[in-house]
Parts: sequence; structure tokens; C-alpha cells
Amino acid sequence: MNAIGVDISKQRSKSVDEYAGQPFDVVVMTCDEAKEACPLFPGAQRMLHWSVPDPAGIDGDPGRRAVAFRAARDMLRQKVQELLSPG
Repeated sequence: MNAIGVDISKQRSKSVDEYAGQPFDVVVMTCDEAKEACPLFPGAQRMLHWSVPDPAGIDGDPGRRAVAFRAARDMLRQKVQELLSPG
């Protein structure tokens, strides 16, 4: 993310339990496993599924893994831009 000017150094993975009872406008699931096992989000106005290959599941050398992470990042970036664009 740093390569595209986004600092995520203070971010961390969070459990969905941290958000229990909070209202959401949009919930986005990003992998097929999440779609099948995702908890319900009562009150969510929109539930979206974006099938993004999980780069953490890529085996191999660090270069191959980096390519997979960049591809997932770019796919998510494009989808977020489309979601936010008017029309």
C-alpha cells in the first residue's frame, strides 16, 4: 500500500465481533469463503460480494506473493472507485 501512497502501518486485522450491533450502509465481502460463512449484518442497507482471490493463500517466493498482493490491491481499488462513482 505504501507503493501507492497509503500508510497502513497503524492498521490491524479486526474480528467482525468488534462491530456487533453497529449499523452499516454497505457491507462488502471479498472472498467466496466469506460469502458462505459471513455473519449476518442486520440493518445493512447493501450487501455486496466481490470475488477477490486471497493473496495470502499464494505459495512461492516473495516476488510471486508480492505480485498477488498488488493484484488484489488494484482490484479492490478499482471496485471501491466504481462503488463511489456517481451514476
